[in-house]
Amino acid sequence: MKRFGIALGCVVLTLSCGQSNTQSVTVFAASSLQGAFQQLGSEFTKSHPEYDVTFSFDSSTQLSQQIIDGAPADVFASADTSNMDLLVLNNEVAGNPGVFTTNHLQILVALSAVDRVHSLADLSNRDVVVVLAAPDVPLGRYTVNVLAIAGVTVSPASYETSASGVVSKVVSGEADAGIVYSSDVVSAGTAAVGIDIPSDTNVEVLYPIAVTRRGAQHPGAAEWMKFVLSSRGQDVLHQYGFSSIGDQL
Repeated sequence: MKRFGIALGCVVLTLSCGQSNTQSVTVFAASSLQGAFQQLGSEFTKSHPEYDVTFSFDSSTQLSQQIIDGAPADVFASADTSNMDLLVLNNEVAGNPGVFTTNHLQILVALSAVDRVHSLADLSNRDVVVVLAAPDVPLGRYTVNVLAIAGVTVSPASYETSASGVVSKVVSGEADAGIVYSSDVVSAGTAAVGIDIPSDTNVEVLYPIAVTRRGAQHPGAAEWMKFVLSSRGQDVLHQYGFSSIGDQL
C-alpha cells in the first residue's frame, strides 16, 4: 500500500507537470471568415505554441452585441465597418480598428438550377427559389444595396441570419440560388456554382479587425492580429476568396 501511494503520487505529479501553460485567445469573427480563420488558427498555434486560439463565428451583428453585453472576446473581426463602429462607440475597442481584407458579392447557384440562373435578373423569376441574408446582418445590407442598384426585386423563400445559412440552403438544394460573398463561393467548392455580379452593380465589402478592451490585457490578441496581417495571413485569406491588402495596421 505504501509503494502504491508513492507510485500514485508520482503519477499525479507527472500529470500536473504535463498540463499546458498556454494562454487562450478568443476571436469573435464573421461567419464568412470561418474557413480562413480556422486554417490560420492552426498555423498560428504551431508557430506560437504559447497561445491557444478559440473562435466564435456568427453574423457580425450578433457578435458585436454579444461583446457589448460582456462576452469574453479578445479580438473582433467584422464583415462590415458599422458593427466595428458600434464597438468603438461603446468603448469596447483598444486602439484603432483597421481593414485587413475585402470581399465582393456573387450569386451562388445550386447544381440543379444552373440552367435557370445566370444573372441577378433571374432571381426575380417565380420558378427560382431564392434565399437571402436578413437585412439586419452585413451580408443582407450589402444584398439590398446590390439589388437596388441593379433594379431587381426578389421575393426570398427565407431570410438567413448569416452568410453560412445562405450557403447551406443552396448547397443542400433547399434553394436554387442566393447572394453570398465571393469567399463563400470558394468555400462551397464543386457543391454549387458562382456567378459574378458586374462591378458597376457590386459593392466592396470591408473587413475591419481590432483588439477589444478585454484583449488589450492579453498579449496573444495583438500577436493574432499581426499574424492575420502578415504575408502568410494574407496568402491564406486570398486562398479562401478574399482580397489581400497587405499590412495596414
